Amino acid sequence: MKTTYFLALITLLVVSSAYAETTPTTTPTIVPVSSSAEPVAPTTTTTPPAAATSTNCNVTNCANASDVSKLKKDISYLKRKLKTQTAALNNLKATNAELTKKLTKLSKKAIVAAEVKKSPAIIPELKKLTPVIGDDKTRYQAALAAFKQGGINRATGEFQALLKSSPKSSYADNAQFWIAEGLLRKGDKVAALKAFDQLTQRYPNSEKIPESLYKLGSVLMTIHQKSKAKEYLQYLVAYYPKTSSAKLASQKLKQLK
Repeated sequence: MKTTYFLALITLLVVSSAYAETTPTTTPTIVPVSSSAEPVAPTTTTTPPAAATSTNCNVTNCANASDVSKLKKDISYLKRKLKTQTAALNNLKATNAELTKKLTKLSKKAIVAAEVKKSPAIIPELKKLTPVIGDDKTRYQAALAAFKQGGINRATGEFQALLKSSPKSSYADNAQFWIAEGLLRKGDKVAALKAFDQLTQRYPNSEKIPESLYKLGSVLMTIHQKSKAKEYLQYLVAYYPKTSSAKLASQKLKQLK
């Protein structure tokens, strides 16, 4: 009975001792808080997350990259459009140059025709002369010989007879030229202009075209039609540059400057 009592007492002491070691021996001090003091917010120290190493761009950089890409596309489009318009412009220039050339060529013929219409002068009728008998070549050579010897009237009659009987003769263009030259030497400038112009109209492939153009330009200069004369001479130089008439025309053009 006593033994049991002592064991219970020892057990109680051991438990009390263990409890005393685990319980604080000091009473916590309570600090009064003033009613006027502002509550202090708890401070929390946070460590910022490490900077992201992602390769993705942010909003601003992405917007700039988009603008640059759009600008490059616009520039490329404008370059293509400019190239197309430049090609079209060059085609228009070429077409305009060709049309201008054709118009100039046609205007030459119209100039003399208009000038001749201003005057009622007509090629004078010549006395009927006994035509030279023979082929076209013989008749032409006989008329030309008479012309060079000063027989302008007789030669002109022979040339006119040749044109009337053989209008398609290979000597027809030469005959027409000497008819015009005869009128010029006789001082009938308006009639001579008309005759030279007839040569250019009827015989466009004649070897006498360059010389006829030079005669037209020279005669127009003498009647104070310098602007028209200049057009004929320039046309001659441009289309028949290797002829002797073109060289003479170049000298005449220098006088008109």
